[in-house]
Amino acid sequence: MPLAPTLPLTARYHYQNQARAQALPIRPSTLISDSEKQRLLDIIYSDLDAGYTTESKDPNIKFRMYDKLSSIGINPLTGFPPPCTGGTYGEITRDGIETLAVKLGLDRNPATVFYDLGSGAGKAVMHMAVAEYARDCKGVELSKLRNDQALKLQDQTINSATSSDTKNRLKNHVKFSLGDLRDADLSDASVVWSANLCFPESVNVAIGKTLGKLPNLEAVASLEEIPGLEDDFSKQSVDLPCSWERMEVYLYRRKSGKSGAPVPS
Repeated sequence: MPLAPTLPLTARYHYQNQARAQALPIRPSTLISDSEKQRLLDIIYSDLDAGYTTESKDPNIKFRMYDKLSSIGINPLTGFPPPCTGGTYGEITRDGIETLAVKLGLDRNPATVFYDLGSGAGKAVMHMAVAEYARDCKGVELSKLRNDQALKLQDQTINSATSSDTKNRLKNHVKFSLGDLRDADLSDASVVWSANLCFPESVNVAIGKTLGKLPNLEAVASLEEIPGLEDDFSKQSVDLPCSWERMEVYLYRRKSGKSGAPVPS
């Protein structure tokens, strides 16, 4: 059976999309060497144990907060879950993101466009980009502090890359946006991830309405169930390691024969 040749990034993903339709086996992208990937991932996750872990009002749940959040006056001693505040922040671990990618099949069939809604310090987006689990990797974050951390991480990873191809990929195929995810243009999304455990219910409802209309969306993963996806997506759950404990993650895959409605202009 034919395998994907070594092609420029855009051409390679075009080939892979064709191969998906023909049910051919896919060879993962090889723009970034395995040794480079591991080295850059080590850099991306080098501070995952920084900051501190604190007890929530639920004694069975721990979560990690950045020292900087406390330094700017955000109280880390909040209930989790609920109540949550904009200062409540945890991260999926490196193993967790890797497991998520495998469960979504991105190790075999990389996504066209991956989104992290509530992308925080940017680790999930950068992981997907470095591991080449998606052609384009994008994050949307409401907190300027966290988005600035993501941009800093992107710059750090680019500067740490040894090849010009890797540097160009991490510069031109990764984008972090500051703003309300309800206002974000997600029309090109094919896979969406959201650590939405502390999102208000109204935001999760809005996410569901938006995602249900996306024509190219193939899969969604989230920490909280997203209302409105049941008709067009099948749902299952898996456990993933997070920085506070193992969490149940919901995986939504588009049902055969279902397609998203056009997104209103």
